Amino acid sequence: MLKILAFLAPGLLAAGVSWCGNSFLLSFFDEKKVAVYLAPAVEELAKTGFAVLLGAPVWAAHLVFGLAEAFRDFAESRARGIAAGLASLIGHGVFGLVAFLVLGAGGAFILAVGSCWVFHLGWNFFVYRLK
Repeated sequence: MLKILAFLAPGLLAAGVSWCGNSFLLSFFDEKKVAVYLAPAVEELAKTGFAVLLGAPVWAAHLVFGLAEAFRDFAESRARGIAAGLASLIGHGVFGLVAFLVLGAGGAFILAVGSCWVFHLGWNFFVYRLK
């Protein structure tokens, strides 16, 4: 049971911190700036940071975060929730793979977070244009 918690904790902590941080940023910036530019930075730092800090697999933190976001997407809109939730899960899984590969290749923490941020920013820019 403790191993499962250690596996889930970084992603769930990152989800909570990110949702609070992104909400805080929305009180200063418009939705597009937060959604496209700032939220990816907050989320990638939180996911990768909590995983490294707690000694958990980085890819797992990203997937758990994606799953939490998928549940939120489904709760917010049942009509688009399944598609949005799957996109969240797959997208955050890809961002986790990027972090895993960068760190595995000997890259610095900040390089892993920055690489994920670039991928995430690109994804959010694309998705935001679809709205």
